[in-house]
Amino acid sequence: MNVIKPAKSKPDLFKVAVYALPPCIIILSLFYYWFVIADRYEVFLYFHNMAPRVPDTSPFSFVTASRYWMSGLVACGFVLLIYFPVSFILSRAKNNFTPPALKHVLLFSFPVLTAGTLIITMTLNHPVLPFLHALKVLLATLLGLAVVLKTVELAGEKMLKILLYGIDGVALALIMIMSSTLASNFHFLSPPQLTIFLIICALCFGILGFTSIFYVWKNIKSVSKEIIITAFTIGYPFGTVFHYLVGTNGHYYITNSDNFFTRNFLIQLLIWLSVYTIVSGIVRLRNKKQQKKIRLKFLNPKQYHQKIGYKQHKFILQNYD
Repeated sequence: MNVIKPAKSKPDLFKVAVYALPPCIIILSLFYYWFVIADRYEVFLYFHNMAPRVPDTSPFSFVTASRYWMSGLVACGFVLLIYFPVSFILSRAKNNFTPPALKHVLLFSFPVLTAGTLIITMTLNHPVLPFLHALKVLLATLLGLAVVLKTVELAGEKMLKILLYGIDGVALALIMIMSSTLASNFHFLSPPQLTIFLIICALCFGILGFTSIFYVWKNIKSVSKEIIITAFTIGYPFGTVFHYLVGTNGHYYITNSDNFFTRNFLIQLLIWLSVYTIVSGIVRLRNKKQQKKIRLKFLNPKQYHQKIGYKQHKFILQNYD
C-alpha cells in the first residue's frame, strides 16, 4: 500500500500551486456565496429568536459574530470532503503520488486566502465586517485548512489504519465537543440530559479501549500527533460542515461557536490538554502492548534455535526494551 509522504526536497512551485489553489478556490467561493450572494438573515441568522438564553442576535452580537469565523471551519470541511477521497484514490492509482510539503502549501495559500477573505468580508455587501472580525475568519480558515491537509496526508495509509484513526477521531471529537457543551450549558442541563452526556463520554472511552485491541492485534502503530490532528479535523471542520449539511433542516445556516467551543478560553484549553493527555497515555499503552507481543513471539524456543540464533535474538529483544 502506498503511503502518502509529503515531498521534503526543494518545492516545485507549479506542483504546490496545483495542489493549493483548489482549496483556496473552494473556500473563497463559499465565502463569496455566504457573505455576498446569499441572504445573511438565513446564513448567519440575523435577529434570530434564541431567547431567553441568547437575547441578542444582532449582526455583531457575540453569537452572530461567532458564526462569521465558524464559516471558515465549515469551508475547510468542504475541502476535506473533496480532498480526502481524491487523495485516497490517487495514492492507490499512482505509486509516486506525493503531495507538496504542508508548509509550502500553507505559504502559498496564506496570501491568496488573506487577500480574498479580507476583500470579501470587509468591502462587499452590508454590513461589512470590521478588521478584527475579518481577521478571526482568516485565522479560523488557516488553522482549519492546516489540520485538514495534514489529515489528507493519511489517505494513503492502509484501510484498517484509516478506519481505526477515524473511529479514534470520532470518539475524541465527541469528548471534546461534549465537554465544551457541558461547560457552557451546565446550569441549563436537567439531570437526565447530564446523565446522557456522561454516558456518551463513557462510551467514547470504551470505543478507544476497543480500538486498542485491533491496534495490538494487527500490529498497527498509532502516533499521538496523527490521532490528535484527526480528532481536531473530525471535531471541527468535519463537525461543522456535517451540521451545515445535515443538522439545519435544509436551511443551511452557519452554526455558532457555542455548539463546539466553550466561551471560557482557559476551560477550552484545559479540555484540549486533557484530550492530549488521554491520547498520549493510550498510545503509550498500545505501543507497550505491541512490544510485549513481539517479545513473546521471539521467545518461542523452536524459533530461537532454528531461525535467528542467540545473538540476533538478544539484539531483537534489546531493541524493544
